[in-house]
Amino acid sequence: MLCGSFDHPKELIEIYKGGMSVQLDYYLQMRVGGRTDIYKKDYPFKYDPYPEITDGEGTNLYINKVRKRNENVGKSTDFGFPTVDKGHYNMLDDFVDCILHDAPSPCDEIAGSRATLMCLKARESARLGLPVKISIDEYDFVTE
Repeated sequence: MLCGSFDHPKELIEIYKGGMSVQLDYYLQMRVGGRTDIYKKDYPFKYDPYPEITDGEGTNLYINKVRKRNENVGKSTDFGFPTVDKGHYNMLDDFVDCILHDAPSPCDEIAGSRATLMCLKARESARLGLPVKISIDEYDFVTE
């Protein structure tokens, strides 16, 4: 069963703390609010077959490029899909380097434990339909 479209990006990370907010919009744009200035940083596409399309930011820019791609699908054999760099290949390269050169892992057991804790809390939050707090005791417990 298809529940959505591959043409629409699915990653929007939002973090709120102490009157500030950080949004990472499909790995293409980061916005920080709640400071004296509004900070915004754009990240390049990993592969951009439509550099002439510049209308929009973050998700909207990606969607505009995908629309152009979809228009070209029936008209040409020369069409590409814009892609973003989510860090997967760099992480795998670093992991292989740590094995080959006996270097520290780029993602150790503490980071893994904390990621698991956050996933469990997110699942609980979705089940309850409410925000669920991660206490400092729970977060620090995984390092002991």
